[in-house]
Amino acid sequence: MFLLVASFFAFWVIRPVLSIAISIRRQGEDLHRINATYEKNITRVLELQSQIEDIRAKRYLLDETVPEGVNLSGFIQDIQRAGHDSGVKVTSVMIDPISLKVDPSMKSKVRKVVAKKDTDNQALSKVQTVGARIKVEATYEGFQAFLLALLNQRRIKQITGLKMTVENKTSRTEPKVIDLTIQAIIETYYLTAQKL
Repeated sequence: MFLLVASFFAFWVIRPVLSIAISIRRQGEDLHRINATYEKNITRVLELQSQIEDIRAKRYLLDETVPEGVNLSGFIQDIQRAGHDSGVKVTSVMIDPISLKVDPSMKSKVRKVVAKKDTDNQALSKVQTVGARIKVEATYEGFQAFLLALLNQRRIKQITGLKMTVENKTSRTEPKVIDLTIQAIIETYYLTAQKL
């Protein structure tokens, strides 16, 4: 009788209780792993949020590298400042023509793309370029200093063309000096917001 009652309790009472205890223990271990993963993710999100807050104060640097609008006066001043800082004579600056009109076919394509991406946003920022053809007179070292001064400025610039003309100047009192007349094409970037 005792063996019958003991086997009944072992099979019908103790076995289900043990299987429930084992499954609860497994679920507890799984929950601990999930909790550790969530803790890591939350910590990472807080770190990223802190980094974003640190970067937000420096957003003006991004606006200076690729400004909204052409800002031609700033572009010309950058060229003049680079010439002044390097001691190079900038003899002429010609700005390439800028198209202020938007091609209607491009406008309809832009509308379709933006409508798919974001229906709430009603403006699209597009990167445009403006070029300047400059002429400078300098020595090779002076021109090198001019390029470094120009490219170290905050606004992004790209030199797309370069033509050098050499002029040899010799005198009895001075050693041989090679002067260069350099024509360069410099492009810079800006953002345009197009209303849709």
